[in-house]
Amino acid sequence: MRFLLPLLVSAAAVTAQSPLTTTFANNNGGAAGGAVYFELTDLTGGGVTITSLDLNFSTTAGTAGGVDVYMAAAGTAHTDPGWTMVATGTGTAAGAGVPTPITLSNSVSIGPNSTWKFALVGQGFAHAYTTATGMPSPLAANADLSLDAGSASNAPFTGGLFSPRLVNTNIYYTLGGTDPSIATAIVEGPGCIQEYASFYEIQTPAAFDLNNSQLEATNTGAGYVVIYNPVGVINPIGSLDPAAVPLVLGDDVSVAAGTLGMEVHSNGQLAFGAGNSTNWTPTTAAMLSNPSEAIYVWTDLSPNLTGSGQVTYEEDAATGDYQVTYDGVYAFGTTDPSTFQIRGNVNTGDFQIAFGTMHTTGPEDILVGYSVAGQSADPGASDLNGALPIITAAADVLPLDLAADVRPVQDPVNALPVTATTSNIEASAIFHVGIIGLTNPGIPLALVGFPAGCTLNAAADVLIGPDVVAGQTTHQWTTLTIPGGTGLNGFEFFAQSATLDLSLASPTSRASNGIHYTVGDI
Repeated sequence: MRFLLPLLVSAAAVTAQSPLTTTFANNNGGAAGGAVYFELTDLTGGGVTITSLDLNFSTTAGTAGGVDVYMAAAGTAHTDPGWTMVATGTGTAAGAGVPTPITLSNSVSIGPNSTWKFALVGQGFAHAYTTATGMPSPLAANADLSLDAGSASNAPFTGGLFSPRLVNTNIYYTLGGTDPSIATAIVEGPGCIQEYASFYEIQTPAAFDLNNSQLEATNTGAGYVVIYNPVGVINPIGSLDPAAVPLVLGDDVSVAAGTLGMEVHSNGQLAFGAGNSTNWTPTTAAMLSNPSEAIYVWTDLSPNLTGSGQVTYEEDAATGDYQVTYDGVYAFGTTDPSTFQIRGNVNTGDFQIAFGTMHTTGPEDILVGYSVAGQSADPGASDLNGALPIITAAADVLPLDLAADVRPVQDPVNALPVTATTSNIEASAIFHVGIIGLTNPGIPLALVGFPAGCTLNAAADVLIGPDVVAGQTTHQWTTLTIPGGTGLNGFEFFAQSATLDLSLASPTSRASNGIHYTVGDI
């Protein structure tokens, strides 16, 4: 027995404790098509290979559906572009609180002592999971695996993140595994040229930092120059029209005002026409798609509440001056007032937004900005009391864009053309050149005649083309062809595109963002 006991101990040590089980006592859940996120760490020192899953779904029992399995490096944010789908799964929902077996299209492994982040995205399924507040770290573990960093979102890889959340699962596995070689295609660096007609900043009421200041927008004829003035001046009500009286505004409404074609919104919007959203929740998507040009201090206000301050519009039709004052208007559901004034001149196009003190306890964010009429491109949020001036254009000019059509997954037998598509090709472009390199130098291309803001995002080790693209807005091309086999796993390269006219590098030339490719086997 003195010789047999070590053999028995050794045998036990290599026996997988599969499955790793969390719980199926769900007390929360997400929307159909949502995602749950977690991290898995190998504790065996030899890696593990996941063969199948049980999951908990609130979807009606008997409903067929699927799950897409994604992996990313440990610590990857749910909105990061580094997620890669590594397997799919199918199953039939067993009902909430009951394990639903998921058959995977292929096994998924993690290497010795490594940690990987996983995302499970429902396809026709809604996850049921458990709120993990107060639970210790790790959230679940056995001798082989530990599971931690749980969260969920109703829209995969976007939208608000719910945390902490514990995936309800049995993870079935065998001992032994290696880290996957994941093929990636990640955008790097800017494209040019970028010009936007709109600007905005969105803040929570508690963090609002424009109190007692003002924004001053000067129309140049080709857009606006917007500066921040730390001293805000709110003109007295009646200073433009002594006969002006408060508007009759209900909750979440707008009314036509004056003779200059203005529409005043109860939720802090002055529109130069009708049809804009009156929703109480400010969103950049709505602002950038509203049909009428507008100036925004958009938040959920209720001038109809008893005791609330009022909204007064006034104008001088002869000069084209206008002014609308929100004078201590309560935030929805509170007695917390906001005071601000939007004023300007329809003939010059200049305008100002002057702030008194804004509410701090209202239920919605505060969106401050300006947008032209109709669908507009998103310039990204600005810090309106920071790096000014903001210079806008009369119309959006989108940068030359390069998008990967496929990830460079190396096939054991067949060659893979790694194609990409260049879009937003401008009308003046005659030629398209593909640039392939082993590094991203990040060098300003103004040095060789391109406009300011254009950057070399791929070293010009290989040039592809030129291809004639006159009259085209998009162009598909092959960056590289990956030969069949396995020898290139981990190989990295960079791609970029440029468009040129007959004079080649000139003020009308454009350069795209770069794509950082890494060859992998999945």
